[in-house]
Amino acid sequence: GKNPGAGIAEEGIVAKSFDDLAEKVTAKKKEIGTEIGTALKKHADKRLNVADALAPLDEAIDDAVKMGPEGQGLVTRLQNIKDGLTGTYQNVEGKITRVGEKNLVMSPETAAKVKSEIGGMTTWTGQAFDNQVNQAKSRVYRKLKDMIGEVAPEVRPLNERFANLIGAENAVQRTKATAERRQML
Repeated sequence: GKNPGAGIAEEGIVAKSFDDLAEKVTAKKKEIGTEIGTALKKHADKRLNVADALAPLDEAIDDAVKMGPEGQGLVTRLQNIKDGLTGTYQNVEGKITRVGEKNLVMSPETAAKVKSEIGGMTTWTGQAFDNQVNQAKSRVYRKLKDMIGEVAPEVRPLNERFANLIGAENAVQRTKATAERRQML
């Protein structure tokens, strides 16, 4: 999230230890997640075409192509992400095989699940092009968030609170790990 510290403070979370803080942040995050789900259910009759939100992947692929052969690794990673979001797959004799297309016109609640899936995919693996790949995923994430917010505006502040608590949860885990390493020295 943009402001993990404010997230903890604004939610009134007070803790006696890192473990206690982690538990309370996670519990509050689940509570807000439930509120988001309830709000999205009220808009079940609305439909979003999430294909529109995938444009940043196409733009990043176009930019990578301009790099010539050097950009092939980036094109492959970005195309694999797009394919994973748009296709259905099965294991056929040990090989992942595309067997169909996903319906990209969906309810705001389903779009929020796709958004969460993309958020969970943003990682630093140490591979080439991590920065460009994560930037493209972040842009898709933001587009989905904006699309959902357009049809369910009451979700916007809840999403901000939720994002701040994700940031807080990650910060608590990093700080706890750092403190534990220092104790070992």
